[in-house]
Amino acid sequence: MQRHADLFSWVRPQAGSMAFPRLLKGDVETFCDELVNEAGVMLLPGTAYDDAANHFRLGLGRKNLPEAVARLEEFLKV
Repeated sequence: MQRHADLFSWVRPQAGSMAFPRLLKGDVETFCDELVNEAGVMLLPGTAYDDAANHFRLGLGRKNLPEAVARLEEFLKV
């Protein structure tokens, strides 16, 4: 998140395995849709939780988290 502070804002979770970052540029539903279709990484837009502030759900407890983060990084380079 620090490397992409121009794109995301967030509060680092104190406990638990979920984060709810905010996308600062663009539409979160479009971002999540393109990410899953182009990079195979699924994030749930906050609109699924009745959030209208451009947030998305990020699960941190996955076994393949390092691979997903690497794919997200590649996606963001484009």
